[in-house]
Amino acid sequence: MKKAAAVAENLSMHDFEKLNHFQKFSLKPDFEIDVDDLENRYLFLQKKFHPDARISQDLDHDEISDLNSIAANEAYQILKNPVKRAVYLLKLHGINIDDDNCPIKPDSETLLLILDLKEKLFASDDQDEVSKIKDFANSEIKKIIKEAAQDFKNQDYKSAAQKLIKVKYLDKILLDLKLKNHNSF
Repeated sequence: MKKAAAVAENLSMHDFEKLNHFQKFSLKPDFEIDVDDLENRYLFLQKKFHPDARISQDLDHDEISDLNSIAANEAYQILKNPVKRAVYLLKLHGINIDDDNCPIKPDSETLLLILDLKEKLFASDDQDEVSKIKDFANSEIKKIIKEAAQDFKNQDYKSAAQKLIKVKYLDKILLDLKLKNHNSF
């Protein structure tokens, strides 16, 4: 945490927003991070930047602090979530899987799996079947995240991207499940 304090103290208030999310917390850009350490660093930065934590008569300084507080919050929200962190890390390596023009596309196995799950989901009114789909999607996501973590260690970003595309499709299935459950009441 001393590193985060040093970074925050040594930066001009204008420079903080320009840092990537890992740099904002003085972390090495890596998939494997200590989330508790991240939270401590985030809380430190919020103490420094948050509007409720300062007494200032300098409106320009206050506006920049507000922007830095927002930037720290955005970075924290992304880095604390393993899927968002992985997608962000890929972007740092020039792979944006959120972009329709990304050269990495879902493989046919992924597309067939998702199509099958969607058909089962929308064809079934059986809560047990819907629960099985949810459990399967959640377990697949956990398994794939572990595999992607290894890809990041091996610096195989294309393989990690392929896996994360599958995770994003499975996340969409989970969202569809929530909507189906919500609309059935």
